[in-house]
Amino acid sequence: MLYRATRLLVVAAAVAAAFSCIHWLGGIQTVSAGAPTRTLTISSGPVAGVPILMSIESAPAEEVITDHVEHPEQGSSVTLTAPETFQNRPFLEWWKDGFNFYSDQLSITFTLNQSANYIAVYGPPTYTLKVTSNPDVGIEFLNEDILTLATPYERTFDQEDIYEAIINAPVTYNGKPFARWLLDGKEESKLHVINIMMDQDYELEAQYGSGSITCKIQPKAARKKARWRVDGGPWMKKGVTVPGLLVGKHKIEWQAVPGFQTPNPRNVPIEDGDDHTIRGRYFPEK
Repeated sequence: MLYRATRLLVVAAAVAAAFSCIHWLGGIQTVSAGAPTRTLTISSGPVAGVPILMSIESAPAEEVITDHVEHPEQGSSVTLTAPETFQNRPFLEWWKDGFNFYSDQLSITFTLNQSANYIAVYGPPTYTLKVTSNPDVGIEFLNEDILTLATPYERTFDQEDIYEAIINAPVTYNGKPFARWLLDGKEESKLHVINIMMDQDYELEAQYGSGSITCKIQPKAARKKARWRVDGGPWMKKGVTVPGLLVGKHKIEWQAVPGFQTPNPRNVPIEDGDDHTIRGRYFPEK
């Protein structure tokens, strides 16, 4: 399935619903002390509150917020510029006086000879998922629609597409085991399959690899009875090396020894290929 950022028919229906209660202006003239004026309405759909740059008769552009009403002199040259995106919605096109297509350009310039309503139309919200892998790129991930993509890659989701990203990473790659997913830099899951509700932009990283930890114990008087362990595993003597620890943080604890203060637990970060040697120092009780 190929993803599209917008669905024009769906957007038209949404905008139609949003504007069903609006009275479209056409040819209504107001009169000031000088030249006759026309009513210019600047709208947006299906959301309001869009900042539009407006310039009348080549004056410096000023920002107005939809829905906005202006009364330029008849025959004024007006330029309107819509933002490319608003609230993660992509700009689609301008309409005029209802659901009449006017232009698909961000900026439009026209002569206001009669009152009119120009509407900046936006598509469904779109969110981007950036996916990469570490320490290698080019890893092929299987996605929810059985589409295979190699890292690094980006995908765009909108309300008319599958709004949940489901990504299946290989359990091993180039002999390295899958370790964890980082979502926006924070550990999200240690399962190689991950589900993400696409309600905002995300950066996702699959981390592969493992390392080892060896523990030395001080002082000599505490070594005979001292023990340590990794992630709640079995208690071990000094000098033992624990291999195959996946990339991420691992909790190290020490067992109590009579007459000594027990070292505080600590988290040891492992990167691919690390070979950590740590020390557990027991201090005699006073």
